[in-house]
Amino acid sequence: MKKILLYGLVALGAFQSNAQTVMNQKIHRQDMNPGIIVKDKLTGEKKVVTARATTLSEKYNFVDAYGEEWMLGTPSTYVRWLSEDSNAVTVYKNDDGSTTVSSNQVHVIGSAFDPKDSTFLSIGKTTLSRFNPYTIDTLRWLQFYIRNTDSIDNGGMMQEVVDTLFVQYFTYSGLDFRAFTRNGTNRSACPKVDNYKPKTRLNTAAIKTDTIFLTGQYRDSVNYAEGRLFGRTIGTLPDFKSLSTNGTDVAANVTAFSFVFKPMIKPTLGDTFINWADPSWKRKHNGLGLRASYFADHAQDILSVFKFNNTFWTTGQVAGGQTVNGWKSYFPTTAYDVTTFLDLDIDITVENLSNDKLNNNITAMRIFPNPSSNSSNSIALFELNAPAAVSAKITDLNGRLVSLSSAVQYNKGLNEYVINTNSLSAGIYMVSLESATGILTAKFIVQ
Repeated sequence: MKKILLYGLVALGAFQSNAQTVMNQKIHRQDMNPGIIVKDKLTGEKKVVTARATTLSEKYNFVDAYGEEWMLGTPSTYVRWLSEDSNAVTVYKNDDGSTTVSSNQVHVIGSAFDPKDSTFLSIGKTTLSRFNPYTIDTLRWLQFYIRNTDSIDNGGMMQEVVDTLFVQYFTYSGLDFRAFTRNGTNRSACPKVDNYKPKTRLNTAAIKTDTIFLTGQYRDSVNYAEGRLFGRTIGTLPDFKSLSTNGTDVAANVTAFSFVFKPMIKPTLGDTFINWADPSWKRKHNGLGLRASYFADHAQDILSVFKFNNTFWTTGQVAGGQTVNGWKSYFPTTAYDVTTFLDLDIDITVENLSNDKLNNNITAMRIFPNPSSNSSNSIALFELNAPAAVSAKITDLNGRLVSLSSAVQYNKGLNEYVINTNSLSAGIYMVSLESATGILTAKFIVQ
């Protein structure tokens, strides 16, 4: 069944309210108390933490968070056209008057979503733990749909052209987690590579698929002469719940989404989809693209075992099920020199979320000595509420990565992390200690 959310217009289905019998229930002590007092062992500070469960509803956008986290600002954007095959081409007009012909090489594009990623803290979002399953309420994106043909002659009768967009959803059980080497071990997530079907471009590991039929009502405005295209915000109501774990697999509540476009009229070899260099060029194929974002000359590295926010796509190199340089079915865009992000707004709800699951497992951190010199190391003294694997990242004030330490298992209570300052020049730095349930950042100075 097709479920679509248009910008400014939400179609809500009717719902039925069931009668509920009120039973005599025991009132637990924690429900009678307004909160519990927690004393910080390092600072002596006391704080009140409510013991009641809460509901979290927030919108996440990794592109916004990434730009803020690395102080890169607003990314550059472009339209990433999707093709069922590689036949149709797009012709661009360059600034010097020459033209560039480009085949539409991307057939599937998608994104993994991990609300445990501490990057979201930079835009004020709640970072979840691996214990928090959540419901995906709404998925929104900016879409560009060009209608070059509205109808075709089918046996002497004109038939309306109806193109199709497939949106697939994946939970942890339908994902593969892969790695490659660049500045350390980079991690990425994508739909299960062996479940990708070259004939349909779809993946059988998806927990559900929304089918959106595109007719003339979805047509966007195109000004070929000026080379301008106007898209629209569109979305779906996925309404599925992520997984979670009480075990050791921190990736258990990662989800993902992918997009596949199938035009009713398939292009043949040599067909031109759109020609910006010659507005009078004959066009007969409909096309769909999504807004993609990128930061020039900045390749994203996902080195932490706690982060899996990345975009993936299927190009012509692997669309037929081939394996290229070890990659099968999907390439992670993090493997490129310039990282592409699929710009998605993701609304989630976490029900009955206990506040102790939201509280940072790393409750306090102090650095001694601070300031220090580059000839004497500093020590980050931190406290854990429970045993956890903790990684450490050091950045300068411009957000540039200075060093990254792999996750090491620490015990509950007070722990020490040695900050090696030997290779650091004089300046101000930030050290971030990160576990599966939280992150804590502190500033230190090297003189």
